[in-house]
Amino acid sequence: MSDRRVLHFLWTGQIGGAERAVYQIVREEIRRAEWDVGVAFGQADGPWVDAVRGLGCEVLDLRMRSSVDLPRALRSVGRLRNYDIHHFHVLELSHILASARCPDTARVFTQRHGAHELAEPARKRIRRALGGSLLRRYVHAVSGNTEHAMRYAVTRYGLHGVPAQVTYNGVDFSLLAPHRNRQEVRAEIGAGPGTIVIGSSGSFNSCKRFDRLVGLLAGPSTQEVVLVGDGRLRGALQAQAETLGASRRLCVTGLVDNVADYLQAMDIFVLPSSADESFGNSVVEAMGMGIPSIVFSDSPGLCEHIEHGETGFIAQDQEELASLVAELAADPGLRSRLGLAGAKHVRSKYSLEHMHESYRKLYETALARRAATQDEVDDDSTP
Repeated sequence: MSDRRVLHFLWTGQIGGAERAVYQIVREEIRRAEWDVGVAFGQADGPWVDAVRGLGCEVLDLRMRSSVDLPRALRSVGRLRNYDIHHFHVLELSHILASARCPDTARVFTQRHGAHELAEPARKRIRRALGGSLLRRYVHAVSGNTEHAMRYAVTRYGLHGVPAQVTYNGVDFSLLAPHRNRQEVRAEIGAGPGTIVIGSSGSFNSCKRFDRLVGLLAGPSTQEVVLVGDGRLRGALQAQAETLGASRRLCVTGLVDNVADYLQAMDIFVLPSSADESFGNSVVEAMGMGIPSIVFSDSPGLCEHIEHGETGFIAQDQEELASLVAELAADPGLRSRLGLAGAKHVRSKYSLEHMHESYRKLYETALARRAATQDEVDDDSTP
């Protein structure tokens, strides 16, 4: 058993990029047995809670009725004090305030989103302002899962005096194994022998900008768009395809058991997300499977994955997206070259080993800063 204990904080265990990332962090930490690990959920529901429990680590259910339910969060302070490091993966004010009642604990925060819209509702702006105040006061180190996320966190929350680093998500590429035959899946989605399948995956929200992908259906009839996932904009995307007279060339799969089954059926992957996206697990997974991928230049976090023309493409606008797709569709050799280079790049850069080592350094930095801060307090209190 380790003499150091790390507690990760999430709101729920519902399906999401942060939840999946934390699961992979915890699994790697348990495998290496360098620390004892736990996960605290504001509300312990969702499939990732069961997955974490299956790893055998402690799961704390704070049983909060809302994100501002401070009284219930404070009831768990006694259990929170059992951990040397508190690692926040979402900006929940009550979590930080409860952690602040643990004076011997080092605290770190990981930013897992990109640049939020300045025009967001006043309630969210106030919440982020309060969150920034708490981070500045109580957190000993900060990280971002891309350079884009780290810079945003430091600037938005005023963390210029806090040690900061980039820790890219580690991806377990061994899990990206299709369970079904490629031709079987292509037949299911209606892709004939001469069809170029352009696809993406994720939650159907405004950040993903999947309307840009559906807009490609205004092009050649030999192209089909496949969206793996679901969400509140599903109806709008289907209506867009119908307006273009191409509803038969849009396939929406809904939630699926194994995304890799559908990724393997794609000839080109496009993640058209805005700057609100930070890491974009889906495009890294597609690249890891050797699928030539395209992102947009106004999404800095996603651009960190791609060297234009070498490991993928970066489109400036919708017109260039259509042009790049046409270029890839016409050149199987280019698709193969970009796919192989992209796979080699992300499988090396986003390994679980690199992620673990980076967080180990972050924790050591936070522990040293907490100790130095405590020494300053002790010196000030000395008569």
